[in-house]
Amino acid sequence: MTAVKAVIQKDGLYSYLSGYHKPEDVIGEGRLLKQLIKVLVERVLEAEMSDHLDHTRNARVTNATSNNSEWKDQENNKRGI
Repeated sequence: MTAVKAVIQKDGLYSYLSGYHKPEDVIGEGRLLKQLIKVLVERVLEAEMSDHLDHTRNARVTNATSNNSEWKDQENNKRGI
């Protein structure tokens, strides 16, 4: 896995924060912080799965062990099923 250094664009972040004036506006239930954490965790999990599976989401799988019926049939024949 290769490390990617992320650079946060402060202008974009400040535009999200422009309407917030109190800490409760940012950290309250269902507020901006919770939404940011959700997006961040989803992106990290997607990257982890892409790395683990060696392809991105919705990409066509072309490796020999792809989940297709022909491969399953070959495996079942080897096992005598």
